[in-house]
Amino acid sequence: MALTTYRPLLLLFGIQLIGGCNFSMNIGTLSLSEVPPPVSRTTLQITCNSQINLTVYSVAVQTGYQLLLYREVRSISKDHLDVIMITDDVRRQLDIRIPMSFMGSVLHSNTVENSVSVPLPDTEEEWCNALVPVDTDTEYSLTQTESGSSIGLRISAAVVKVLLELNDDLEGFLIMAEDEYAMVADEIKGTISTKGIKITYLQNRNFTIDETLMSNIESIHRTRQKYILVLASVPSIKYIFQQVDRYESRKGKKFTLSQSTRWLTVIPDTRSSRVIVQDASKIINNIAVIAMPVIRTKATIREHLLSLSPCHTSYLYTLLWKPEGRRLSLVAYLNNRCIRKTNRDIFPNVKFGLNNRTLKVVVNTYAPFIYKRMVNGEPEYNGLCIDLLIELSRSMNFSYTIYLPPDGEWGGRTSNGNWTGIIGELQYENADISVAPLSSTSDRQEVASFSYPFFIEYTSVILKPPNEDEKKWMTFLKPFHQQVLIYVTVSLFVGTIVLFVVEKFNPFYRKHPNTPAQSFSDVFWYLYGAMLTQGGEKLPGSLAGRKFISFWWLFCIMLVAIYSGNLMAFLTINRVNVPFDTLAGMVNQDEYKWGTLGGTVWSTLFRSADSGIYKAIGEGLTRFNATDIGVLSIKTEDHFQKLYNEKYAYIADMTSFQLLMSHHNCSFYIIKERFLPLYYSIGLPLDSSLQDTVSTEIIRITESGILALWMNRWFRKVSLCAFSTSSSVAVAKILSLIDVQAAFYVVCIGVAASCFILLAERFIRARCVKKIITEMRKYAPNRQ
Repeated sequence: MALTTYRPLLLLFGIQLIGGCNFSMNIGTLSLSEVPPPVSRTTLQITCNSQINLTVYSVAVQTGYQLLLYREVRSISKDHLDVIMITDDVRRQLDIRIPMSFMGSVLHSNTVENSVSVPLPDTEEEWCNALVPVDTDTEYSLTQTESGSSIGLRISAAVVKVLLELNDDLEGFLIMAEDEYAMVADEIKGTISTKGIKITYLQNRNFTIDETLMSNIESIHRTRQKYILVLASVPSIKYIFQQVDRYESRKGKKFTLSQSTRWLTVIPDTRSSRVIVQDASKIINNIAVIAMPVIRTKATIREHLLSLSPCHTSYLYTLLWKPEGRRLSLVAYLNNRCIRKTNRDIFPNVKFGLNNRTLKVVVNTYAPFIYKRMVNGEPEYNGLCIDLLIELSRSMNFSYTIYLPPDGEWGGRTSNGNWTGIIGELQYENADISVAPLSSTSDRQEVASFSYPFFIEYTSVILKPPNEDEKKWMTFLKPFHQQVLIYVTVSLFVGTIVLFVVEKFNPFYRKHPNTPAQSFSDVFWYLYGAMLTQGGEKLPGSLAGRKFISFWWLFCIMLVAIYSGNLMAFLTINRVNVPFDTLAGMVNQDEYKWGTLGGTVWSTLFRSADSGIYKAIGEGLTRFNATDIGVLSIKTEDHFQKLYNEKYAYIADMTSFQLLMSHHNCSFYIIKERFLPLYYSIGLPLDSSLQDTVSTEIIRITESGILALWMNRWFRKVSLCAFSTSSSVAVAKILSLIDVQAAFYVVCIGVAASCFILLAERFIRARCVKKIITEMRKYAPNRQ
């Protein structure tokens, strides 16, 4: 025999030996003979290529003795045979004389696995020559080849083996089966359901004419089915995959079903079937194919022997991206005993992430998360979120292009219900992902999906307090409230009057005419000197006057002690007195106006609120915006400029406040109230399949400590400023000239007052002298 005759056998059985099997089988044949005797029996030992060992038990019944067929069938079925092969004429005789349903029950009640109708070889050479390869260019439907019970068991066994390989990741799957595969699907469900795996079932007569197929695909997308088993003809499989492509193209859901689903299907092991499935979809990443050897009704001996052998092999392929395009690559061999993989996963594309696809990433500049600078005319981005984007692109295997939203906003809802900014880009699916400090809210979740948050921050209000230096000339008055100062002044004058009256009408001075009573001026300056801890030249002589003075001294001691202590505190401790420290205080004052970034979660919240403090803030924004559009500017620089130049309160997140304060010597103040927690997350188009993957990566990055390192890198500048949340910040300091300027002002006032009094006295004195001289000249002639 020529060597070329054995090449197919060597290739085929070389594969079989990988499974660890030698090919050995007992075969029974039943045929009609034109020559006597009525019944003849022979045994033939056959060895082909030293690896195929067959024992053939042949029974021939002479024509005219067909009734002996029943006896011979029962006789041969008692032997331990792997298969009974029956010729075409015997098959016809069985159909006439004995019901095939009864014959089948007889055959299958023992060790016989199958009965087939084939032309039988007679000699050892014919048996070996009958082992020829299948025509792989011919298309077949699996259910139209081998008998239904046999092929169904083989398909279900192969599928179950593959599914059990996914057991750790398989929580449930969907079966899409055409009617002719219903029994196969039932067998799979019966086996898998015992493993605690949830199964969803979808059956149709022919998927190529199924009007509900697109809605079923949408249901797969909506319910986030991960594993789908397709049991259908090759044209139907091709049609289903093409409809998935059309669905994603129509919906614009980039990398949703194509990325998140894993498809498993069963096809005949023919070249044409493999090519059809290989080229059916252009975008689905994860497709695995079980290729079953074709066993036709009128099959070759080789097909029957291989199909019924314990070493019977099916092939598991998966679609892989290769330089020449997508190709089916062998993943595993399947047989009755085991599944042997070739060092690959069943869905290896899962590990390849997005297969270096290019994603459009929409961002917005916001320090310290995202910075933008121009390098050689090209934008360059860096910051915490850019580090996060780089890590995601590495772990998920994608490249990216970054762009800013055309309107520069983050995401505000318009009057017609649409969204602007980054949220609008995700809503209209112009962008694939947004890696930015994008806050996740219930309203935004209606039009976009969000990952697990990578950063959480609170909202507050920052303002520039009034300049305390402008009022430090009044420092000597600050220890006492204005009301206290008035009472002290009144007490001085009232005390002067009381002491003057006591001294004026006291009988002590009548008894002691050499001791004069104090004048009103003497009383005033004595009491005033006592308030300054100096006193006067002489005490009152009367007992009543001295009693009054003793209590006046006690009053002055307490007053001076309190005043001195408070004055020291005011001089050595900074006190930042702010006009408000809560949102309620902000809306109840009219000295400061407030604003926030336009097109953000803050502007949307305040302007859409219908009650409470947020509504009052929103009404204020609307009122201020009518005369100053800067209060809703989309640029943080505009708000910072207003903080410098105006009495303005800026509403934003704490991180941006700390960065601002550290860059400007802590000259701003953050109120103590915190509200509206912000969950900064990765934004995605609505129902994107990347949501779970991105969330898993965010959790991994957070738990690994990488995110903390990035925060230390980009947030270290914002930790230089120490600030407090109370309305009075106490920090001891060295006194400067401006702190004690009030003392110099008092001296200057005293000098000016004394000079003024001096000039007044001189003026009055000059007038008096002039008047005296005039009078003297008037009377001088008379004296002469």
